[in-house]
Amino acid sequence: HVPAGGPLSPHAADNPRFFAWHRVQVRYCDGFSFAGHRDSPVTVTLPGGKKQTLHVRGRAILLATLKQLLALGLDRAESVMLTGDSAGGLAVFHAADFVGVFLRAHSPRLRTYKAVPVSGFFVDHADVNGVPQYANALRTAFAWHSASDGVSSACLAHAPPGDEFRCFFAEKALPYVRTPTFIL
Repeated sequence: HVPAGGPLSPHAADNPRFFAWHRVQVRYCDGFSFAGHRDSPVTVTLPGGKKQTLHVRGRAILLATLKQLLALGLDRAESVMLTGDSAGGLAVFHAADFVGVFLRAHSPRLRTYKAVPVSGFFVDHADVNGVPQYANALRTAFAWHSASDGVSSACLAHAPPGDEFRCFFAEKALPYVRTPTFIL
């Protein structure tokens, strides 16, 4: 059990509006905010020469999680808040609309759905020497995870050629999120 704060706190004094709601914590496990998907496994060479096969299925993990939650009662939900912090907050920016479409299709009682990312901003900036801090690493990771289906297609359509990876940054993704979003 990980202590929960903010909108996940079970204490009325800390979280007067949502303290009595059911909470589900989905562990961040795919390395790229549930945005990636590769059809085939990838074999990588680890330090020391050992080979390991990796399955890059972030979006499939999210979908399987939602389907499992349906079986546990999510199909009867009337109000849902999708939230996460830090890397989980970034995942909220990318998953909010996907989850919303899923919920509207499978939860007939749903009346209210909102996204509440807590942080999630990993700023695209240069270091003190003027070298871009994250851009090259993110460009490589975005391609490796084949994450274009896990970010906003509208953002991708507006991105200059070769800069589609920047849609992974929260500040680039936010203008394209259609789900009502409240940033904490």
